[in-house]
Amino acid sequence: MNDNSNPRRHQKGPEPTRRSRIQLAPTLHAGHQLRCFVDEVCNGWLIGQAGLLTRLVATELVEQMLSHAHPGHVLTIELELRGPQLLIRVHTPHTLPATPVPNPIDTPAIMARLTTSLGHTPYPDNRDTGYTLWAGIAVDQPARG
Repeated sequence: MNDNSNPRRHQKGPEPTRRSRIQLAPTLHAGHQLRCFVDEVCNGWLIGQAGLLTRLVATELVEQMLSHAHPGHVLTIELELRGPQLLIRVHTPHTLPATPVPNPIDTPAIMARLTTSLGHTPYPDNRDTGYTLWAGIAVDQPARG
């Protein structure tokens, strides 16, 4: 992940046409809830063609966050559509430990190929606590406000 990237730079473009979020507890059902949320949002925003990629990227961001997080951390997942760009954010209100669970797959390289932007940052609204992983993907047919 690129430490110097900032999801707020994506906010300088058009105002969001759509925004939706869900909170997930780290349970056995979280993955299913995430996929249902992404499908419902993408279909509702008429960007269903981006649904599969959004599910893949959102799932990976959640897994990365959970590999750092303490048990019991509730995650907030947000999808925000800005013109032809869909921003996916996964946030925990807690700071994360430095050492993630080891992953033998080169996930950052794969994610960099699938997304238009990728990064992590302290919570974007300048709160004192929290951590956000985020990624942007291109959508061909943005929904109208």
